[in-house]
Amino acid sequence: MADRYGPPPLTDIAPPGESPRRSSHGQHSAGRSPHHPLAFPFAAGTATGAVLAVILGIPESQMTQPVRDALERLIAEVIRLQEDITQRTARESYLDDQAHRCDLTGLLNRRGLASGLAHVTAHMNRGGSGGTLVLYHVDGLEDLRRALGLAAADAVHRHVAGVLSAGLRQSDLAAALGGSDFAVFLALCHGEEAEVKAGALADRLNSPAFLWQGQPYPFTITFGLADLQPDSTLDPLLAQADADLRPLKP
Repeated sequence: MADRYGPPPLTDIAPPGESPRRSSHGQHSAGRSPHHPLAFPFAAGTATGAVLAVILGIPESQMTQPVRDALERLIAEVIRLQEDITQRTARESYLDDQAHRCDLTGLLNRRGLASGLAHVTAHMNRGGSGGTLVLYHVDGLEDLRRALGLAAADAVHRHVAGVLSAGLRQSDLAAALGGSDFAVFLALCHGEEAEVKAGALADRLNSPAFLWQGQPYPFTITFGLADLQPDSTLDPLLAQADADLRPLKP
């Protein structure tokens, strides 16, 4: 799931200490590509005196071997510094993304959802469309945790996260708010259309039922909706959706 309003997902930035993955363009996200602005004849051992003389405006007669060696060392250091900046930027972006996500489910956390909605409201204030926030409450999750243990409760969280993510578009958002609560933002979706889609997602959470050690454990889902306004912020929206909680219609 991606968010076209918020920061782009870090699909081609590797965690610190790992090799960078290839992006959709087939190039590494960090490091120097063959099209790097300094990857032309400045690479050590590839530049002739005539080429350097033309590029730098230095008479070829003055491009002695010591001068050329010094220039190549300088250019190599510039390239190294640029690569270091690229790697630092990638690391900062990765850490920022991690700070906005739930470690257990991979969904946005409360901070990430607030940030995503802020991007949406800013878009609305420039004439764009909003959407609807849906709050889902998993009733009985604490009872299940007491009966089956923490591992089972964690599995429920991942199950809910997987179902919600699979049912959303790239423009939608999904978040784990902690405890038994999850939230979904349905972009460009309002009124009856939002209610129908929110109910369909709730129905999928028990279709099929959650299985633990081969046994089905259906749970009850309640959900409430709140329409996003240009001046909306997360906490009032959640309070509005919480006041609207209703069971899934049979």
